[in-house]
Amino acid sequence: MQGQSLYVIWLLAAGAVMGAVFDMYNTTLGSSGWLRWLRPLADLLFWATAALAVFRIAYVADDGRVRLYLFVLVALGWGLYAFTLRNWVVSSAQALVRAVAAVLQAFWFLVHLFLVRPLWALCQFAVWLAKSGYRLLCLLENATWGLLRTGLRISGLRWLGRQLGKVVFTQKAVQTWEEIWGLASNWLLTAWHRTRSSE
Repeated sequence: MQGQSLYVIWLLAAGAVMGAVFDMYNTTLGSSGWLRWLRPLADLLFWATAALAVFRIAYVADDGRVRLYLFVLVALGWGLYAFTLRNWVVSSAQALVRAVAAVLQAFWFLVHLFLVRPLWALCQFAVWLAKSGYRLLCLLENATWGLLRTGLRISGLRWLGRQLGKVVFTQKAVQTWEEIWGLASNWLLTAWHRTRSSE
């Protein structure tokens, strides 16, 4: 008699525990859109574990014989739980979900404050530094090319002046040389005519 009473209590307790576990994980997974896709897998694991637990109780208490009253007692335990503790378990699960969500939000806020924002500011500073360096290099390049062009122009003008000076000097030398030869030719011709006329 005592063994049968314990068997009934174990089956009722198993039904109540099954209802509590089902409500807890169902409330937890249903409160988050990210976790809803886990519900089919969680249902499969739940029913498999519940079946093993019930059959384990039947094996220990009744030599593994599965009878109709086993399912009736489990369902009765689930019903007793639903009428007495279900609201408290669901509200506790919701409070736990809200607490975990608050902790995660606080954690994300701290991560965002001390990690994400400094990294973002560092990236922005690196981008600004790269842009400023690029602009500075462009200015230096333009200034360098400007100085080179100016230097080339100045050296080109000097070279052109030297070439023109050489040409002018050469032309003057040739003209002077021609004038000297012209004077010499005229003097020789004049001297020759005088010699002829004196004879």
